[in-house]
Amino acid sequence: MLTIEDKLNDGNPIRPTMENKCCKKPNIIQNNGYNVCANCGMVYSSIIEKKSRVAFSNDEKKDRQINERVYYPIGTRTLIKGNKDAKGCYLNPHAKSNFKRLAKINSGYINGYERNLSTALKIYHRLKFLLNLPEHVAEEAYKIYNYAAKQKITRGRSIEALISASIYCAVRINNIPIIIDKILINTDITKKEFLNSFKVLNREVLPYLKLKIKIINPINYVDKFTKQLNLSMRCRFYAVDLIKNCKKHGLILSGKDPKGFAAASLYLSAKICDEPRKQKEICKFAHISEVTMRSRMYELKNHLPN
Repeated sequence: MLTIEDKLNDGNPIRPTMENKCCKKPNIIQNNGYNVCANCGMVYSSIIEKKSRVAFSNDEKKDRQINERVYYPIGTRTLIKGNKDAKGCYLNPHAKSNFKRLAKINSGYINGYERNLSTALKIYHRLKFLLNLPEHVAEEAYKIYNYAAKQKITRGRSIEALISASIYCAVRINNIPIIIDKILINTDITKKEFLNSFKVLNREVLPYLKLKIKIINPINYVDKFTKQLNLSMRCRFYAVDLIKNCKKHGLILSGKDPKGFAAASLYLSAKICDEPRKQKEICKFAHISEVTMRSRMYELKNHLPN
């Protein structure tokens, strides 16, 4: 039979005092970090772990390296510019000329790919903030542009146009309704440049990354416009049911701007729910003309079930 001293972790014999004597036949067990007598409940000592600190195994280190987020996509680069040193003190003319020469030498070690990304990342972060993009969508957009830059697709094309097109591709891949004009209003590019860049990425980048652009359903725009026009959920349900019923009765949605059908269905459902909105007001949020919305209303009315 093991003695009390053998059962204790630390190996030091701990005897109960005269005031707190244990029972005649103590049964020492480990419970909640203490060595306790199972018969009378007397606490003998606390359990102290004396193991050495466990380091990460090789597999864990490899896994951490793979999953660790990269904060510097283009690598750390020394920035040598300005009239002050690291402490904020002004440089004298001799030191300033030396730093200017070092900056020129340092810029020669950066290749074209890194120089391209250093310019593109500024535009990327600006658009990400202005468009309030979700993190997973922003990462998808960077992945698309990064592949395009590595394949030298950016040569002879506008960096801002390709960044904007990459963001739009990521948005369409994740089936998020966003209007092209919302992207263009935050850039200095034309719609023609944007569409040309979008076609290039769709043809030469997305197939190799195994990404596919999804067709946006008008219902996605209904949810967006309902919130912007401050309409009730009852009005939203009417608009969604209207689109679904018309589609069942032969309405063709492909090849036409889904924003038009969303705006037309909301206009008709708002009238039914006694929440009327002006055509001009709805067209402003949908970025379509009133003529387009009226033609979509005509198509919806022709396919309404009897």
